[in-house]
Amino acid sequence: MIRDYKTPPQKSLALDLDAKLKPLIQYLIDCRPLAIGMGNAIKHLKAQIGHTINMTEDDAKEFLIDEIERFIQERIIVADQQLTAFTSQKINNGDVILTYAG
Repeated sequence: MIRDYKTPPQKSLALDLDAKLKPLIQYLIDCRPLAIGMGNAIKHLKAQIGHTINMTEDDAKEFLIDEIERFIQERIIVADQQLTAFTSQKINNGDVILTYAG
């Protein structure tokens, strides 16, 4: 969505993009209850949009895409790897594991 976004004439990318994201975010919420991780990702993206105020449209879009990729790498992929490494040390053969999914 960010790659295809074009700021309308006489508008600010930061304000207009935030307004365009609101119905998309609401659609996600309507489809599925908002998980904590999803809420954190949305808050992070909105905070980063606020940092684009003095950037050109191309620079702002590149910045936002880089921030999204960094968020995924640091907060999802690396966190998953660390959690896996930690928990694999705690599980022994014969252990019973209870899982929960909401």
